[in-house]
Amino acid sequence: MPDNVDTAKAIYEAFGKGDMEALKELFAEDAEWVSSEELRGDWVTVRGTQRATGKAGSFECPYSHLMRFADGKLARAEFYTDSAKTKAALG
Repeated sequence: MPDNVDTAKAIYEAFGKGDMEALKELFAEDAEWVSSEELRGDWVTVRGTQRATGKAGSFECPYSHLMRFADGKLARAEFYTDSAKTKAALG
């Protein structure tokens, strides 16, 4: 079985490259993207700083991602960030 931390890293690399085929292989067929207080199964936590530039300007803010893996594939992801800053930068 693949290491879940390595799989999480591979997911971020694929997102960064826009490699949808790689993502398809890393996500479970019924993967969920939700926000919830519930924690179960095998989880990987990622903390970082999000930086982006949109039509209305740039922003920087911390984020936290919680990902649950089942059989070495992403089964659920919870992404927490400052959505107000993101919306403001996108215009």
